[in-house]
Amino acid sequence: MKELAIKYGVIMFGGFAALFLVFFMLGLAPNFELRWINGFVHLTVLYMLIRAYRRAHPETRDNYVTGVAIGMVASTLGVLAFTAMIFFTLNLDPHFFAQLRNQSPLPEYFTPFNASLYIAVEGIVVSLIGSYIITRIVDARYDHSPAEGKVTQSLTGQ
Repeated sequence: MKELAIKYGVIMFGGFAALFLVFFMLGLAPNFELRWINGFVHLTVLYMLIRAYRRAHPETRDNYVTGVAIGMVASTLGVLAFTAMIFFTLNLDPHFFAQLRNQSPLPEYFTPFNASLYIAVEGIVVSLIGSYIITRIVDARYDHSPAEGKVTQSLTGQ
């Protein structure tokens, strides 16, 4: 479990960082609304992780706690690494920080720490809710055949 969580946590961070760097280079990083694209990366990586975990450990199917747990571990790694990257970026680039601060609804409270904390909380909430929903979706894609006493995947028809 730990190896999968680390692998997909690193993939998640890589996706977040790549998107941020592309947007930063294009001058689109100050647009708050583009964070929804991070949600797509986040949920896609969670889906790949939970599906891989269920395939590697078929005995855990229908136990949503294991799916949510592995999703949370990987997401915590990816989200906290990205949060640290944003914290350092905001501290090292005063022009970028000023752009974000000017767009903030409460600029007097906008600090690199508060911005990073917001990213971390938002990421952890998405992780918890997303892991639960994706675990249910992945589990629903498997047929339970009581006559044969085994679990088969409906997507491949096996």
